[in-house]
Amino acid sequence: MMEFTGIPYIEVVKMAAIPALIHVLAVGAMVYFHAKRQGLRGAGDDELPEWRKVLGESWIPWCPW
Repeated sequence: MMEFTGIPYIEVVKMAAIPALIHVLAVGAMVYFHAKRQGLRGAGDDELPEWRKVLGESWIPWCPW
């Protein structure tokens, strides 16, 4: 983008920050209201697996946890 416009990169980032934030908030709102309409609820603390076990088994295969 910088090469095409001649605008410094930091200025491009500044101009893109607000639309990016609006996009993230809009997607979050869509997910929230869709889940609410479907009657979905979050998992409770007693239903969640331990995060170290999840990371060790699926995300980092070599993890010693």
